Amino acid sequence: ARLQAIHNAADPAAASVDIYINGALAVPSFAFRTATPFLDVPGDITLNIGVAPGGSASVNDTIANFPVQFANGQTYVAIANGVLNPANFALNPDGRPIGFTLFVQNEIREAALNAGEVDFIAVHGATDAPNVDVKVNGGGPILVDNASYSDITSYLNVPAAAYTLDV
Repeated sequence: ARLQAIHNAADPAAASVDIYINGALAVPSFAFRTATPFLDVPGDITLNIGVAPGGSASVNDTIANFPVQFANGQTYVAIANGVLNPANFALNPDGRPIGFTLFVQNEIREAALNAGEVDFIAVHGATDAPNVDVKVNGGGPILVDNASYSDITSYLNVPAAAYTLDV
């Protein structure tokens, strides 16, 4: 299977983390607001994805573990999101849980379906934000309508260009 990891957990205690897959260090010093390239991972078996503080000594330092299974030949994104201790942060206005977790999405594309276009998904990953819309600045179309924390959209596609988006 193919997997891209994205670090979107805004908790300062998780600013940099080490990612272990089945006990082996896979992504050291993974910083907030960064993403890995697509990685090849074993398919059709349960993998244990462990998250440890950056600079960890070993898998024994993990603070969260997630058993996941990816289908052979499929492509996924796993987005680290949430906070380590929800009691230290504002509640989500919609009552959604904000504890540290992985948002896993399947059927991810590594390239746009049509030349000259960009295909993307949008993820509402701000733990303390209400529902949001995302639209193109200057009166453009609404791309995401009324997304709640943890929502992941279907694929959107736009002509390749520079856009300013309003949330």
